[in-house]
This record gives sequence, structure tokens and C-alpha cells, in this order.
Amino acid sequence: MSNLLTSRLLAAIDWDEYQRNGRELPPSTVDWIEQNGKPNIKFEFKAIQKAVEWEVKLERLESKRREQELKIAFEREQAKLISKRKKSWIVLMRNFRKKYASLDAGGQEAYLHMLREKYSFPLKSLESVAGKKLNGEDYGNDTTEVLP
Repeated sequence: MSNLLTSRLLAAIDWDEYQRNGRELPPSTVDWIEQNGKPNIKFEFKAIQKAVEWEVKLERLESKRREQELKIAFEREQAKLISKRKKSWIVLMRNFRKKYASLDAGGQEAYLHMLREKYSFPLKSLESVAGKKLNGEDYGNDTTEVLP
């Protein structure tokens, strides 16, 4: 999140604590009040609330955009694999599962990362290859849906 703390908000927080608890105002707040007048506490708190809501909304939209980009990249790589190997996606997935099962634990982890990096596999497809639930944080926290 960007820096949401402004001098107006900090002055409003200090002024609110002064009014509620009788806490002494810091010199910087006293100077700010002398220059700008008493802050409107309700307005400043509402402004920070709206700013936080906006930041959360932007993060959500960015996440959806990234998810869509990953989905498109995976579909592109999936089409390339199918045309390159001249096999159906079901057969290719069966081959990926066989290869995964033939490796030791360290090799399995490296294989899943290779599928993620090289072919843009989403987490759901990696879980299908591994046959188990995976920790999404290890694979870029991807939530892309797999198309049938």
C-alpha cells in the first residue's frame, strides 16, 4: 500500500487522543494546528477509511489481472505442448504424472517447479500432477482455474 499517513491525519489522531484521553499534544502537532487550524477528526478518519478501501480494491483488481495473465499464458503453453507432441492433453498429463511418480522427493519438487516455470502450469494443474494438495505460496500463490 502506498503511504496513507498524511500530516493532516497524524494531527487528527493526536487531536482525537488529546480530546478523549487528555494526552499532551506533540510539538509538531501544535505547530500544525497553529498553521492549519484544528483538524476535522471525522473527515480525516473517513478519508483514511476510503483510501484503505481503495487500496484494497486496487490490490484485488491487480490480483485478478495477474490471474488472467497466468491463465492466458498457461493456455498458450498448453496449446504449444499439444501441437508439439501431437498428443491430447489427457495423455500429456498422464505422462507428467508418470514422470513425477518416478522421481524422488527432491526431484518431484524440482519437477513441479519446472512445470510451473517452463509451461506456466497453474497450481490446480500442479496438484493434479502431484496427486495432492500443494502449498500455494511455494508456487507463486496462483489461484488460476484450469479449463477442462
